[in-house]
Formats: sequence, structure tokens, C-alpha cells
Amino acid sequence: MRITAALLFLVLASVPATADTVWVGNSFITSASAACAPNIQVNDTARTLFRPAGADLGNSGDSYFAYITSRSSYGMTVPGNSFHSGINYAGQSVSSHLSLASKAGGITQWVLNPAVPTTGTTSLTLTTSLANFFAINGCTVTLVVAMQELPQG
Repeated sequence: MRITAALLFLVLASVPATADTVWVGNSFITSASAACAPNIQVNDTARTLFRPAGADLGNSGDSYFAYITSRSSYGMTVPGNSFHSGINYAGQSVSSHLSLASKAGGITQWVLNPAVPTTGTTSLTLTTSLANFFAINGCTVTLVVAMQELPQG
């Protein structure tokens, strides 16, 4: 739990607190490659935080996505860009063994609904496939995520 809190703090501390738009939700792994086993499997669930890039949302030009479980966490960022298919992300993991790892990965699918969140958007759904997930070589997962806007203030 302390690891989760530490990663949550790092993700949110790197983002100015005033007027940023962040969504929080639940994710569900619908597919996982063999390289993910035994630690990451189909049907695993986690909490997620998503902070898309965009001045209209009060956010900077960087995007953040965090996958948070009760024992470990994985934070992803796309500096100077939005998450979308066909680009790489920078990932940092904190494991239950108190180990840290960093690894770039690829976004092979990113389907966000609505496709472009605005200040009036209160909920999002996301289907994404991420390569080198949790800093594991060859681990590709597909996540389905339902998120609600995190209230400000």
C-alpha cells in the first residue's frame, strides 16, 4: 500500500495541482502475452489515473497514465504529446519487492471515448494495448478502463 501511495504521490506531484483535469477509474486486463506470466494475467484489475495533455483541460503538454495495484504500480508518460496508437511511452514501475525499473514501451492500440476529452467530459472509456508493460520485455497487455473525472478542490 505504501508503494501505491508513493507512486500516486509521484504522479500527482509532477503535475501542478491547480485546475488540472485527471480521471480515475478501474481497469481490467482482457489479454496478456506469455511474457507477462506469472505476475500479470488476464482478468487482473487495478485502479488507474489518467491525465491527458492539453491546455484546454488546464494540463501541460505531457500525458500521464498510472496503473496501480495493492502491491505494485506502473506509471507511464508521453512527454510533449498525447497517448495514442503508434507511439512510445516512458514507463516506471515500483514492485512489491521494493524494486524500481524503467523501460520504454509501445502503444499499439489507444481507443479513447470520447476521443478528445474537454472540460465538460465527466467520464471516459479506454481500450489500450501496451507493449513492454510493467517494464517487462515482451509483455503486451490489453486493458479496458472506465474512468470518472476526479473532482478538483
